[in-house]
Amino acid sequence: MDWVPSRPERPEGLIIVYDGGVLSDSEITEIVLSDGELASFAFVARDEVAGLVTPLLARRVASCLDAVAAGTVAALENGSPAGPVSSGKLEETASPGDGLGAPLSTLFMRSEPAHRAW
Repeated sequence: MDWVPSRPERPEGLIIVYDGGVLSDSEITEIVLSDGELASFAFVARDEVAGLVTPLLARRVASCLDAVAAGTVAALENGSPAGPVSSGKLEETASPGDGLGAPLSTLFMRSEPAHRAW
């Protein structure tokens, strides 16, 4: 979850990134991009992200990956850590990628041997 301040061209907002889980090779081949929604997608290593996105998105992705690895939720302000969220641990019943919402933009991350979708 990332709060972003307003800028002249847009109001403040709250960006929510959902963990799409790990995708199998067959699930990857079934990905279909809707016209006008996304131009493309790619699987990239963590250290390649900063060269492909803005500094804000690079900070957000790094924080999200750290949160997944730690089993926590990332609370960010403009892409930087804002502090802890409640106990910080995900409930056992939490289901990453359970379809409760969809991000406006999507970045797919490579995680060998399977793939994790964001």
